[in-house]
Amino acid sequence: MRIAHAEQKLMHITMKLIGQNINSARRSRNYTLKKLSRLTGITIENLDRYELGRAINIEIPVLMRISTALDINLEKLMANL
Repeated sequence: MRIAHAEQKLMHITMKLIGQNINSARRSRNYTLKKLSRLTGITIENLDRYELGRAINIEIPVLMRISTALDINLEKLMANL
């Protein structure tokens, strides 16, 4: 039980860091959530959840669409993990 809780906590921290990286990259390009949504085909609501670290999981293909739209490497979105 303790291991599952620790894994859950680690996943939450990971999602929060990825979200912060997405938010930072989006803002540095002066993109709104609406513009990023148009570029990726991902709803504004989901992008907002990702940026706030409220997503339980973000699949790699989704991260790839975001990184492509932001013109950054996928590794950069996953930096500081």
